[in-house]
Amino acid sequence: MRSFYEYILCKGRPFFGVAVKLASRLVLSIICCCILQIAWGGQPHWQRPGFIVDSFLEIALKNEHSPRKGVVRKWTTDIRYVFDHRVGNEAFNEKLTRMHLQQLAEITEVSIQPAKSRLEANLQIVFSTEQRLAVELKKDFHFGDHEINYMKRHSVCLGQFSTTPQGAIRQAIVIIPVDRARAKGLLVSCIVEELTQIMGLPNDSESVTPSIFNDQSIYILLTGLDYLLLKILYDPRLMPGMNSQQVLPVLRKIVDEFHQRHLIESAEQSVSKGELYSLLY
Repeated sequence: MRSFYEYILCKGRPFFGVAVKLASRLVLSIICCCILQIAWGGQPHWQRPGFIVDSFLEIALKNEHSPRKGVVRKWTTDIRYVFDHRVGNEAFNEKLTRMHLQQLAEITEVSIQPAKSRLEANLQIVFSTEQRLAVELKKDFHFGDHEINYMKRHSVCLGQFSTTPQGAIRQAIVIIPVDRARAKGLLVSCIVEELTQIMGLPNDSESVTPSIFNDQSIYILLTGLDYLLLKILYDPRLMPGMNSQQVLPVLRKIVDEFHQRHLIESAEQSVSKGELYSLLY
């Protein structure tokens, strides 16, 4: 019997007239947010405790590629990563990645550092090419031909993490075909989403917004809501393996405490302190 459970995390968005679609989504998002804020007395909808609770249950305890019943999955050990460069522009790709990993470490308080050796590494970050993708999916993800063809049609980049039966994440790998991602304007988005998802937030949902965990959203960097989801997941009161019934009362208490400490209303300001924000904006 296998001792690890695997979760596949994919990023794939249709690419057609990206600039036009992003602009139209931005306008629509602004209109919707204005309507919701007026309806709720000026408070953004994502800052409402009930919405945060529902969003966490949707993103943390579900996975569209796994039939298993949802439980909390999170790292309980230090993360030691290694880069595997199979394409050029190594320094730039590493710079973007290190910036995001630093922010994840600051938010979750998990130690995320370069591994001293490949044997020590429990997170492998692969920068590759579209041409090599089929071979790597077979080698690193053990995919069959049907799965490979599906992934190549519908996904740009992907990640996978393995857990113990109790839900503690032990290993993860992220593969980014750089040429494919850059052609679709999704290099930064791939880095941010895949590395955030392997922290234990594996699901995507159109009901969760504003968030990188929404394939219909315009966001490429962490939002205030994403910041809160990460903070909640790595609260020590949420233990790996807890199911939704066990999570719910603890989750509500955490969100209430966040509200009392004004962490919710300051989340957007806090998350925007990440280095990627100053680099891109």
